Amino acid sequence: MSNRIFALLFFVLAGHVLAAVPAAAPVESALRRFLDAELQHRKASYQIGPLSSFDGLQPCPQPPRVSWPPGAQPGGSTQVSVACPSIGWVVKVPVTIRETRYGMVTTRAIGAGEVLADTDVQRVVVPNPTLARSVLQEPGEVVGQSARSGIPAGSWLRAFMLRPPQVVKAGQKVQVHAGGDGFAVLADGIANRSAAAGEVVAVRMGSGRLVQGVAQKDGTVQVQY
Repeated sequence: MSNRIFALLFFVLAGHVLAAVPAAAPVESALRRFLDAELQHRKASYQIGPLSSFDGLQPCPQPPRVSWPPGAQPGGSTQVSVACPSIGWVVKVPVTIRETRYGMVTTRAIGAGEVLADTDVQRVVVPNPTLARSVLQEPGEVVGQSARSGIPAGSWLRAFMLRPPQVVKAGQKVQVHAGGDGFAVLADGIANRSAAAGEVVAVRMGSGRLVQGVAQKDGTVQVQY
């Protein structure tokens, strides 16, 4: 009899212990696994908000599902959705994500039309998250580009400030490569306007005829018939 009473008391007490386990107990570890995976390729840290919303909820019998809610931004002050499908509860947890963002800054004053070299720029931390959204972030986005207008030293570089360098100048003598099925012609002409590689430019030939072609990186103009 005593063994039966002991067993009964054991199961009653065990039930109370299980019921006392808060629903939030496995949530934080699930949140951290999710955020660690999402941010593993970004230089970012995060802070999980209070989990008091889970107080009083029935614990999830399986690991809760964590995801970004529809419309949530994976940065700044945002939310992460935690759900227990078998029970039916869904809770949105506030999360703050802080990310180190970099931007390109000029190391000297750049004149209008100048082509930027490696030594003309440097990549530094952007202190303002709002500013980081508009600043060019990689050297490959600025090196080899030309300034649309003068840029002071120490300026954050944005896309509208730069353009591809002009390989053809207005009034410049250029070589025109014309070709089609079974023929190719090479002749000289005068460019009517300046153009970057890949842009269409009109060229007046020695005969006075005006042709249109595509400016090439080497400064020639390709005309296809």
